[in-house]
Amino acid sequence: KAWPLKFLADVSAHPAGGGTGKTKPSPSKLKPSRRAVEAEASGVSFQSDWARLGCLRNQARREANLVGVAHHRALPWLDVSLFGQLVVQGTWGLEVSFAGRPVRFKEDWNCVCWHTDSDGDYLELQYTLDENRRIERQVYLSRTDHFLVLADCVSGAGEAVIDYAARWPLVGQSVISRHETSRECVVARGGLLVRTFPLALPDDVIQSTAGFWGQSPDHDGPCLELRQRAVGGLYAPVVFDCTPARHNSYADWRTLTVTEDKLVVVEASAG
Repeated sequence: KAWPLKFLADVSAHPAGGGTGKTKPSPSKLKPSRRAVEAEASGVSFQSDWARLGCLRNQARREANLVGVAHHRALPWLDVSLFGQLVVQGTWGLEVSFAGRPVRFKEDWNCVCWHTDSDGDYLELQYTLDENRRIERQVYLSRTDHFLVLADCVSGAGEAVIDYAARWPLVGQSVISRHETSRECVVARGGLLVRTFPLALPDDVIQSTAGFWGQSPDHDGPCLELRQRAVGGLYAPVVFDCTPARHNSYADWRTLTVTEDKLVVVEASAG
């Protein structure tokens, strides 16, 4: 009666996701239909508060995009597979300091939001430091396209300067290359290409700003690192896009300002 056992039994009975076992389809043909996505929405993703585990997945096939998040330790663990190929695996690194005082992460993280439907899966973890300061880690995996958003939100710091760094360890054969004129980085592993965009940083590398995106200088193997600085609060979203049709498409991101009653509510970057 256990759901994991039922799921494994179903996968073993349909190893190719219901296919005939003939020629493996190319990545450009793997986008599922809307009806198929809706039918699978309730079966391939799950979240467990007891197990401190979440699984975000766009379909039931072997070539699925999948994100596994384990948050039973001081820092969450990530497994990210795109088109069935493992890309990110390891501790989702995080360093945060307020006014030069670093945070020591000791407790595990709580899942404060979980949602899944035919558009995508969303998971949000929270770490509370005190009555004002907290950190959220957000994961969104699309079911209708081939992209993933990983973001951190630091809030409640008052007038303190926040120094932030996050790291995503890549599997051994991955190669990171930087775009010539923007902050976009491309991760290549075999025939898989993943474009990455740090939306909170300006896309133009010439523009002076406190921030960094690229190969981590403090990591032996391939590892993406993001660094930002802000006052009072900070938001750091990164988009991972592996859609074959957009491998060579032009991309930029602009500042988005939201107002209410003629007052600025939030200012951020939009891809």
